[in-house]
Amino acid sequence: MTNSPLNNVPYEQIVQTLRPLLDQINQFIGAAQDVMNARAGTPGAESGMVDDIAREQPFLDTEKMAEPIEHIAMNGSLSCFAAQESLASLVRLIETGPPPPIFSADVLCRSAIDSSRPAWWLTEAGLSTERRVQRVVAESLYSATEMAKVTSEPGIKQRGIKIRDRLLAYAVEHDWEVGKDTNVVTVAAEVRPTVRKFLEAEFGDPAAAHVTWSHLSAVTHGTQYGLIQAMDIDSVDGNTAIMGTSTDTLSARLEIASSVVMSSTNRCLQYMGWATEATDAATVGLMSELRSRALGRM
Repeated sequence: MTNSPLNNVPYEQIVQTLRPLLDQINQFIGAAQDVMNARAGTPGAESGMVDDIAREQPFLDTEKMAEPIEHIAMNGSLSCFAAQESLASLVRLIETGPPPPIFSADVLCRSAIDSSRPAWWLTEAGLSTERRVQRVVAESLYSATEMAKVTSEPGIKQRGIKIRDRLLAYAVEHDWEVGKDTNVVTVAAEVRPTVRKFLEAEFGDPAAAHVTWSHLSAVTHGTQYGLIQAMDIDSVDGNTAIMGTSTDTLSARLEIASSVVMSSTNRCLQYMGWATEATDAATVGLMSELRSRALGRM
């Protein structure tokens, strides 16, 4: 089975068609990472983060949650970097072909989306400081619970249990009820969103979010139907099967991943007070290219 693009289209032609989008994604990631590296966690003078720091005194606890707002900044930045790295890896994978990526494009697209969710949720504009702290507690509880499931590393397991218990005690002290369902973490009224809920908010279309995430997850987890559906299969001379991909398929993965990463990154940059003329210009350029490609399909 030959790993080739469909209809014998030279792979260079696929990359050439995608080049404007690839370039805009690279510019956006470069601009965002430049400022995030330069600021190293230091908030801008007029930012949501500075406002929250000024109001976080009631939520400070030396033993249980020493710096909740700084923890949000760390979590948001870390998840942004991870999302940007997955997106950059997808771009690099396409740029360095042939052969064209088939399954790996879906896997990296899913990873970019998955990593975007924490920053998107934690740095949403307009939240009260209390709600934002509740969200970071929920996010941290989920992480600690996952750590506690690691049975092959006893030290990590015990650390996860210790963090989880500390956070539960912190929530109790603030009269915040914590949900009992380990799959959906809630702290007071804040419900940690699944990635599918995140995509519903981004797409504005629950059905599209469901189909997209289900497909990407099926490929990532090696489910047979997902792997088969991820392939485009054509034939040459009636008897030679070619397993390949198409420009439209690769473009769709790039568009979905870049749109979500751009959204979460910009939320993070705005909250931290890190947005610059360079990041704004890169955002406008990427949004314009995404809009142009969408209109071209109408």
